[in-house]
Amino acid sequence: MTDILLLRHGKSDWKVDVNDFHRPLNKRGKRAAQRIGHWMQRQGYILDRVWSSPATRAVETAEKTIKALGLPVSVIEQIPNLYEASTANILDVISEARRQQGTTLIVGHNPSMEVALNVLVPDEQLEEFDTDKLMPTATLAHIHFDDEGKATLKQLIHPKTLPEQFDISTEFGLEFADRPPYYFQQSGVIPYRFHDGEWQVLLVTKSKKTKWGLPKGIVEPGLSPVESAAKEAMEEAGVLGHVEDEVLGVYQHKKWGWVCDITIYPMRVTECLGDADWESNKRNRRWISLADAAEYIENDDITAMILALASRVGTS
Repeated sequence: MTDILLLRHGKSDWKVDVNDFHRPLNKRGKRAAQRIGHWMQRQGYILDRVWSSPATRAVETAEKTIKALGLPVSVIEQIPNLYEASTANILDVISEARRQQGTTLIVGHNPSMEVALNVLVPDEQLEEFDTDKLMPTATLAHIHFDDEGKATLKQLIHPKTLPEQFDISTEFGLEFADRPPYYFQQSGVIPYRFHDGEWQVLLVTKSKKTKWGLPKGIVEPGLSPVESAAKEAMEEAGVLGHVEDEVLGVYQHKKWGWVCDITIYPMRVTECLGDADWESNKRNRRWISLADAAEYIENDDITAMILALASRVGTS
C-alpha cells in the first residue's frame, strides 16, 4: 500500500523583485504551510520521504510544513522535474513514489498538481469535497493506493478551513498561540573570548536601533539545543566556536501569543567573521569587557548569566 500527499506551495510574495524560480513565500503562505504541518502532526502522519520542487516557494513550503510536523529540513529532497512540471512529469514522480511504497509528501505547483489529482482520483470522489477550487495554495491532498493500485482520496485539506492559531498541550489542557509549538523552545549563547588582556563578551542587537542582547533562536527540529545555539551564533552574531554543554541559565520571553523558554550556553569564540561574510550584518554587534557587559543589558536574568560566566572565567 502507498500514500501520496500532494501539497501545493503556499502563497508567493509578488512584492519581491526576483524571477519566478526564486520567488519566496509571503507571510500568509508561511502560516498556511505551518497550519498544514501542524494538522498533519496532530493527525499522526509519518512520512517516509519528502520530495519538493527546487523553486524557492516550494522548498520554503516543504520546510515550514515538515518543521511543524516535527521533522528536520534535511529530509527534503529536491526533484528538478517538479518545477514547471507537465502532468506527465508529476505522474512519473508519483509513480516512482508508489514503487518505493510508504508515504511520500510531494510539494509542487499548479496546474500540474490539480490535473494529476483529477487523473488519479475518480470524479465522484472529488465531488464529495465541498470546494469551489480544488487545490488553492497550500492545499494538501492525501491519496491512498491499495495493493491493486486503486486510488482513494482520503483528505483534501485547505488551510483556510484550519484554525488560525496553533494548539499547545499544557497541564491545564489545550491553549493556543500564533506559531507552532516548537517555536517556544529556544536556545542561545553568550559568546566570549580572551582578547587584549581581558575577557570579553559579544552582544548584538535585533536591528540597528534596538537594545543589546544575545544571539538566540528557535531550537530547530532535528537539532539539539546546543547545535541550534551554535547555528544562531553564526547567523545572528557571525561567530564560530565551542558551545559548552553546561547551561548558564534559562529565562522567558513573551512572543507570538505565548511564552518562549530560552536556554543560554557559554560559547568560547574561535573565529569572528567580517561584516561582508556575516548573514545578519543589519544588526549591531560589539565586544565588551566581561566586567562591564552587565551594564548594557536590561534583562535581569541575562545579567545574572553574564555575572555567572564572569565568576567562572575570572575578569582578569
